[in-house]
Amino acid sequence: MWSLEHISDPNAAEIHEVVKKAIDKPEDYVLKPQREGGGNNLYDEKIREVLTQWDKKDVAQFLIMEKIRAPKIKHYMLRAGKAEYLDTITEYGIFSNVLVRNKGEG
Repeated sequence: MWSLEHISDPNAAEIHEVVKKAIDKPEDYVLKPQREGGGNNLYDEKIREVLTQWDKKDVAQFLIMEKIRAPKIKHYMLRAGKAEYLDTITEYGIFSNVLVRNKGEG
């Protein structure tokens, strides 16, 4: 994740390289505003528009990060009371499920 705070600095080579990559392949990046509350992230072609057309002072208020491409894994999901074995992806987190069939054995 990179702050675009110094996007106007000609010596900020790493930031300029990331911006160039994001303009070339915006589908691989996310622009996130640096403010509380989440949401308002920008994706895909909107990234190219912001990086190429907006004033650099406005762009400097964003962070840019590479999209996380979580691998798909097969897992059981409960939908409408039925367990379905589906392709799923996960975000970082720890979750657990326990299915128990009680046959009256204490």
